Amino acid sequence: MKKLLLSLLVTLLLLFIIGLIWLKNSNNFKRDGKFDISVNDSPIEIIRDEYGIAYVLADSKPDVIRGQGFVMAQDRLFQVEFYRALIKGEAAQLVGTSMLDSDIKMRVLNLYGNAERHFQYLDDETKEVLTWYCEGFNEYLRVGVDEYPLELTLLDIEPQPLKPVDILSVTHFIGLFHSQNMEDEVLSLNLAASTKDASELLPLSINLDRTKPLPSDTIPTLANLSSRTHPFLARSLPDPLLPYPKLGSNNWAISGERSKSPICN
Repeated sequence: MKKLLLSLLVTLLLLFIIGLIWLKNSNNFKRDGKFDISVNDSPIEIIRDEYGIAYVLADSKPDVIRGQGFVMAQDRLFQVEFYRALIKGEAAQLVGTSMLDSDIKMRVLNLYGNAERHFQYLDDETKEVLTWYCEGFNEYLRVGVDEYPLELTLLDIEPQPLKPVDILSVTHFIGLFHSQNMEDEVLSLNLAASTKDASELLPLSINLDRTKPLPSDTIPTLANLSSRTHPFLARSLPDPLLPYPKLGSNNWAISGERSKSPICN
């Protein structure tokens, strides 16, 4: 009995180790060798340092941009696919009903349609750069199938070619969620449209960079407004003078003098 139990434990341990090794290597990009791609004008060299940061070396600007797109596909293929589904209001198809509210909101906002409308106003140079970027990204979809991230397999996602308008829709999406005073501005517009004394209510929103409090005479007297007359006030509202926490992954930096990592230099 002891031998059987010991054999079972050893087998489970080996399976656990094998699983860890497989998982560790399942999302790794190629560090050596080459890919044969056809969209580049000249050979593109991509070097990754010990931290995985990629450096794109090429003889022309178009090839540099294509190389950047290729690297983005290597590093963030799942993120791009999830963003695309999120923006189009199709995230529930990937992860279930928990994303239904988000999908409804995104379809009402129609950020993708907005990006399609705005694309026509871009200048030729910008459209050209976006096209080069997509060419590099899409070449990875063709030649990098063997190193697709595990998340795509688990969610049964078949990556789709990237289009310039997809990139533009992401900028609109990021802009939406970096608009930290959006709720205040919407409330301000509702108030302005619902009362004759709009000048006494505004400004309601707050500049997140403000260091001094607003004068007291600019604070809207919301208590005097009836929720029956103004149903949008019936819900609980945040303090309009309390700024939301700043968001974003690039909103701070560490001096190289205070870090052992050369990345921060």
